[in-house]
Amino acid sequence: MDEATGISARIAGILRAAGLNQEKAAACLHVSQPAVSRYLKGQIPPATVLLKLAGLGNTSVEWIMVGEADPEAETPMVREGGDVYGAEKEALWRLWQNIPPQFRPHLRQLMAEMARQS
Repeated sequence: MDEATGISARIAGILRAAGLNQEKAAACLHVSQPAVSRYLKGQIPPATVLLKLAGLGNTSVEWIMVGEADPEAETPMVREGGDVYGAEKEALWRLWQNIPPQFRPHLRQLMAEMARQS
């Protein structure tokens, strides 16, 4: 697997885990759908998009780029940052909007119970 194929596979994995198709991913990343398509075909995204993808996947830009993280790094994972988590919040919001209204109270209750147990 060449470098570009590995990067695009890791990006695809992040989007799949987040439940995002290309159109929804584009909205979360603040890019066009054709740009997302190009990233999935091997074009390397700009740094700002890589940072948003890392936040969305709770991983590091390094992992997206090379498939491994530096174990010596102080902050190997993207854990904080204003706009980075905007993409994650936006992804969750889009998922929430697709849930039928009659299921939302049950889902809120389940989430509250899970939060209490953690």
